[in-house]
Amino acid sequence: MEFKEILDLFPYRSESLTKYNESFLAASQEFNNPEKNAEATAAGNTKYEYAKIDQIYKAVEKSLHKNSLYITHQVIAIAVDKEILITTIMHTSGEFLRDIRHLVMEKPGHQGRGIAQTYSRKYAVLCLCALATTDDDAQAEEKFIEQRNAEQEKKLTQKITAEEAEEIKSYCENELYKLTEQKICDKYQIKNLYHLTYEQYVSVKMRVDQINKEQK
Repeated sequence: MEFKEILDLFPYRSESLTKYNESFLAASQEFNNPEKNAEATAAGNTKYEYAKIDQIYKAVEKSLHKNSLYITHQVIAIAVDKEILITTIMHTSGEFLRDIRHLVMEKPGHQGRGIAQTYSRKYAVLCLCALATTDDDAQAEEKFIEQRNAEQEKKLTQKITAEEAEEIKSYCENELYKLTEQKICDKYQIKNLYHLTYEQYVSVKMRVDQINKEQK
């Protein structure tokens, strides 16, 4: 499914926003600043505090509900390894406003998917509610993300471990996945599975996870 098709099915806003705007304006006057309840370390060992998703909800949900508004989240798979998160603030009249964003999964499997969804939900709500987390050090958080991305990029290009290669071999022995060592080696132009990079390993794993999901 193409992103344009998603927008056709899930437009960014309802045709009318009259009741939505009136209610949101009233709700926003009672929004609270999210409480800092977590700590992270940025590049250079600089520590900073930030609000986790539970505090983001706590800052806005009571006021939204009081004014006939509520938050919903939907995850839509547009390809085997591509998903988008649709976050909607809905008014009981049917009027709504949405935030639509791609999920970036930095880890394979369900854990990586869960982390990506939680992270994106947090910032989607912040965006829709025009809410600034007064505790956030944007520069520190940006450096932290850059460092994490650099580390992840480095890991993606490294060769997988012997255990990970054996794991892929076990999938090749299972007819359910329709994988063979030769097909994988030909696809990535490598001599054997031990020459797979971590990024390629993740790609194979995501295909396996998708097939397992379809079988349930």
